[in-house]
This record gives sequence, structure tokens and C-alpha cells, in this order.
Amino acid sequence: MRITHLGATFLCVLFCGSVLHPSSARASSFSLDAVTGASAGSNSCQQIGTTTASCGTSQTTNEAFLVTMTASGSAAAGYGILHSGASAGSTCTLLLPISGTCFSPQVSTTTSEADFSDLFTLTNAPASGQLVFGWVVDGTDLAGGTAADPHHEAFLEASGDFSTIGHSLEPNGAFSGAVNNAFSIAIPFNAADGTAVVGVSFGLLTEAFCGAAVNTTCSAAADFSNTAMVTGVTVLDSKGQLVPSVGISAESGTNYDDVINPAAVPEPSTFTLVGLGATACVRRLRLGKSQRRT
Repeated sequence: MRITHLGATFLCVLFCGSVLHPSSARASSFSLDAVTGASAGSNSCQQIGTTTASCGTSQTTNEAFLVTMTASGSAAAGYGILHSGASAGSTCTLLLPISGTCFSPQVSTTTSEADFSDLFTLTNAPASGQLVFGWVVDGTDLAGGTAADPHHEAFLEASGDFSTIGHSLEPNGAFSGAVNNAFSIAIPFNAADGTAVVGVSFGLLTEAFCGAAVNTTCSAAADFSNTAMVTGVTVLDSKGQLVPSVGISAESGTNYDDVINPAAVPEPSTFTLVGLGATACVRRLRLGKSQRRT
């Protein structure tokens, strides 16, 4: 998970597990995870689920300064379809005719992430090549107010046996407006006797951050709760040429060429992805950065 400034969206393919999730969440060859966490001043919330998660919190103080902070997020995960949204707001108004500040910027932060993991078996595959996932993603970003640092981000992360890839879904953390992306992410593989087994995880991350000083307001949101969807999976050889004869099957039973009309999904097997811990480590580091920011 990538967390620097809150309020972004990121899609990641990983052989790893999310730091916010229980270690058992990725103990099978395919799984779904959704997590969201929000903090407003000293109040916070977190929810972890298999397919959906949402939480919100707020804090208001009314003394020499009227301070209001809000934070909320939601995430939903499906095989080949991910949704994630995060919003944060903060205001600080001087009420009494005295000089002063809000002591420190009044901070609200939210992070939401939806993930799916799956195990792909390739038959009649070249000795080496790439498993290529087509994606379409659309959402809306907001950064507003008079504070110096409203911020949002959105990312799609991906990784396999040999690589970890991050794809930013927005121009920058201060951008406001609609975001539409169509792109592909390629996961390298090696095959033996024409067969390759490729474990992959994708994570859609949204973050929002707001810090308001005296007499300022702040609002930020990364809303990618509409659609982040796989449009198809293909295989390229080591020269980048399409190999249409390769058979592709997913352990989850999902047809990734038509995720809108999913086939029945079997129960998870006990196969364990060896590299799942790598994502957890990366995401812990990024989460720590965002927590230090607050």
C-alpha cells in the first residue's frame, strides 16, 4: 500500500498481503480483502472485511477555537472489480478576540483499500513472457478550502514473482476533477514444459489528508467507488508478441475477460503464496509514513 499524503488512489498487483489485514487473509491462492481507517483529531475508526469495509469519525471542540474534523472511507473488493473512496475535512476558526493559533494544524486522514489475489495457470506458454492485465478506472478527486495542504491520492498496485508495479490514477494530490484511466499492467513469468503458475494481487488504494490552521478550512477526497475493473488478460512472449494460443485459468474460477458476469467461485484452496509477506512489509512502511504525518 502506498501512503504518503492521504487522499490518493493506487492500484497494485502484489505477491503479498496488506499490513492492515490479518496475516491469514492471504493464506489461500485466491482471496478478497477490504479495509478502511479514518482519524479525526484524537478519534479514529477502522474496519476490515472480506468484501466490504466502511467507517467514519469526527471531532468538534468549541473553546477559544471552533475546530471541526471529519473523516470517512469505504472499500469493496471483487475478483477483477475494486472500489475505494476516502474523504477528509478540517476547519479551525478563532472565536475569541485574542491572538493565537490552533496550537497545531487540525488533521483528518483517511485510507481505504480493496484487494483481490488470484493464482493463474498458463498452459502452452512460452519459456518466458508477461501476463498482461487490461484495466479501466474512473473516479473523482477533490481538493479545496483555504488551508495550505489538502491532499488526496489514488493508486493501483500490482506485483508478481519478479516485479512490483505501481500505477498512479491521478495527476497530482492537489488536482480536482474527474479521473479516467485505461491502461495495462504486465506481470513477468517463467514457464517449465509449457506451464507457468503465476500468483498475483491487485490493490486499489485511496487516501485523503486535511490539515487546517487558524481561520482556514480544508477538504479533500479521492472517490474511486465507481469502478476499477479488469477488461481482459493476455499473454506476451519475451519479445512482446501476443501469444493467443496460451490457455489461461484462474484458481478462483473468475473469467477475467468478463468480470461483470462472474462465474461461480469455488472455496479457497490451502495453497499458500510464498511471496505474500512482501506486500505486508511495503504497506506497513507506507502506513507508518501516513501515521507520522498526522
